[in-house]
Amino acid sequence: LPAIGTFTAQYPQIQLAVGLDDRVVDLLQENIDCVIRTGIPANSSVLVARTVASFEWVTCATPEYLRSNGTPTRLSDLAMHRAVGYFYPQSTKNMEWTFLSDGNSVNVQMDDSISVNETAAYVKCALNHLGLIRVASYLVEEHLQSGRLVAVLAQFNAPSIPVSVVYPKGNRTSLPVRAFVDWTLKL
Repeated sequence: LPAIGTFTAQYPQIQLAVGLDDRVVDLLQENIDCVIRTGIPANSSVLVARTVASFEWVTCATPEYLRSNGTPTRLSDLAMHRAVGYFYPQSTKNMEWTFLSDGNSVNVQMDDSISVNETAAYVKCALNHLGLIRVASYLVEEHLQSGRLVAVLAQFNAPSIPVSVVYPKGNRTSLPVRAFVDWTLKL
């Protein structure tokens, strides 16, 4: 969010309403101009998606959790570990963890000690030693650098995940939306 300040300084005439939510919104039904989404955008005849960045998944836990439970070095080690589960707000199904092993995609369903549906709470649970998490690297970069979290199983990381700005095709001519999209492409 600190970067938003540069946008509002460059475009003081544009009023922003920034909603932070893990829920996937319906731009057309909810009359939303644009969103930032992670993942491979679905093909759509009514939405435009422009990739603005990417991130890596990282599996991590606190040093205290790893001291108490051991550090997984193989995917099979995960069966002996607790995890913090993340379930999508529009579903009660926990997210599976996807890894690459010998060029093959491997999905792992973890034994979740607690499950949440909001990203900040997900990271907080890990920081409180409740188990392993698998999260976008940019969300825990500061904690990894400080040593509050430790990355594990890096050799099994999946390919980068795109981050896109998504907006309805009809908004392409909207000057505020165009300014915001152009600004995000420069970040």
